Amino acid sequence: MSTAQECHERNNELPESVQSATMITYRSVSLGLYGASIRFVGMPLEKIALYMNSAQVSGENQLRQAIHLTFQDGKGGRSFLSPYKVVGPASGTAW
Repeated sequence: MSTAQECHERNNELPESVQSATMITYRSVSLGLYGASIRFVGMPLEKIALYMNSAQVSGENQLRQAIHLTFQDGKGGRSFLSPYKVVGPASGTAW
């Protein structure tokens, strides 16, 4: 015999198709946001790697030169936001 609690739980369950659609949407959105945030955080590292593989650095202290070029703003100064200046609405769509 079922108790009142079991009857109440059965009545509150969502149909299987709604549960699976909700689960897929939740996982897809979560994974997409996670991927975009990791990509955004790793952007300076990616830019440093691009400079390291280019002809813009040479001689000694190539890593230091690449880091300097990565965080150099257009006026010759340094800015921690420089690597992110290429991020725009199209970047969010692409990610």
